[in-house]
Amino acid sequence: MNFARQVGAFHQDVMKLILAVFQTSVQFMAEDIVKTSPVDTGFLRNSFQITLNTLPRIGDTGIGLDGISGAVASIKLSDTVYLSFTASYAMRLEYGFEDMDSLGRLYNQSGRFWVRGAAQNWNTYVEQAFRKAGAV
Repeated sequence: MNFARQVGAFHQDVMKLILAVFQTSVQFMAEDIVKTSPVDTGFLRNSFQITLNTLPRIGDTGIGLDGISGAVASIKLSDTVYLSFTASYAMRLEYGFEDMDSLGRLYNQSGRFWVRGAAQNWNTYVEQAFRKAGAV
């Protein structure tokens, strides 16, 4: 094999590895977000959504925990990946809410910050994905 082919083959292998690590990292983060989400009826957890290159709309059907691996498999390196909840009250649970709602009910609810916590662990998910891929 000549040098140019070796470099080309190496490049293809590296790009496959990068994609695998990216997809696996997103999967680890998504699973962590869903597993640590507050559960009352399960509606919030089931409203979890992974969308590519566009934000989901409030009320869109979610994929929940079971749909994560399928959604992650379609991710390309050029995609912008959005991990979100489509339940209308998700932001109140994440960030908290201290005010009166449109129905006149007074709330003093602290934030749970489980999504933010998962985002802060991104480097850990990437390291775990590299180990899983056998790259480290």
